[in-house]
Amino acid sequence: MSRPLNNEDSLLTATLAGVTAGLVQSSLTYPFEFMKTSLQLRRNLPGAPAWVPPDFGKVYFTGLSAVAIGAATKAVVRVSTYTAFSKFMADEDNRTTAPRVVTAGLLTGITESFIVVPFESIKTTMINRTQIAAGKPVAVPPTEIKLPEKKEGPVKTEPVTLKDKKRVARPTGTVKPPTIQYGQIDTSVSGLLGNIKEMYKDRGLRAFVQGFFPTVARQAANSAVRFTTYSSLKHWLTNPEDGEYGRISAVWGFGLGVLSSGAMVLATQPIDVVKTRLQSIHGIKEYRSSLQCAYKIFVEEGVMTFWAGTLPRFCKAGLSGAIIFGTYESVSNVLNAAIEKKPFPAGEDQ
Repeated sequence: MSRPLNNEDSLLTATLAGVTAGLVQSSLTYPFEFMKTSLQLRRNLPGAPAWVPPDFGKVYFTGLSAVAIGAATKAVVRVSTYTAFSKFMADEDNRTTAPRVVTAGLLTGITESFIVVPFESIKTTMINRTQIAAGKPVAVPPTEIKLPEKKEGPVKTEPVTLKDKKRVARPTGTVKPPTIQYGQIDTSVSGLLGNIKEMYKDRGLRAFVQGFFPTVARQAANSAVRFTTYSSLKHWLTNPEDGEYGRISAVWGFGLGVLSSGAMVLATQPIDVVKTRLQSIHGIKEYRSSLQCAYKIFVEEGVMTFWAGTLPRFCKAGLSGAIIFGTYESVSNVLNAAIEKKPFPAGEDQ
């Protein structure tokens, strides 16, 4: 079924509404983002203790500065690119179809990724650094390797000879393998600029593009699912005489935002877990690629690890979707009313 692209919000109206909504939702829902990222960074290995949330305080807003800047920038890119792609794919009668709406959403998500990746990487690093400073188990937990019991007296070793190169010194007894050391991580670093500087110092420019491909996949899927669900439900609720993008109340915007965001979480959570792992401080050393990361998680931690942090992400996405679309509809209606209102009543003497 095709839909006309008339009565759309102006680009300026959509951009201002999108930026406002993005800043509001990122600030109000960030504690859920902190919990989601913390759970995804935790290695779900046998013997690893459960994640214990810290006492509520400013720690729950670690990385908010990076997310807020990224959200505002992303909102500008999202609205402008989605509008441009929708117009580009409209037919001669200025109508669009469901497949074209999905395609516009996918292209919008891919474009967003170029803006999102650096800010997401900074946010993950800031949260990861906070966990390390607090001594949270985000890496492989210590294990013991049992070797043959040693006899009384000093440890005996067998010397290596040139005639038999296969013979090596073999210690006996029980030893503890060293765990991943965090001594090289400066846990005193804080703030947005401090973390950016430390990321560049430790990992170079690559630190800001870690997890690029899973982020592209996630953003494309996010936008496709969220925009398609929201647009379809909004069209269903709108009076056909008002066109495809007829106006709805802020209350309906909140409700549709929750539904579209819930669908998005169910579809993209595994990709989000892989993205978070790759963007961790030790992601470059632990994982060679997105596929290797996914395989390692599946083999070592189990398939359910791909849904780590689902509940806080669902709470965040549902609330943020409600705030974004509810605020968007509210601000959009106010701005449209102001634009349509004439400064002087008709027939008034000038």
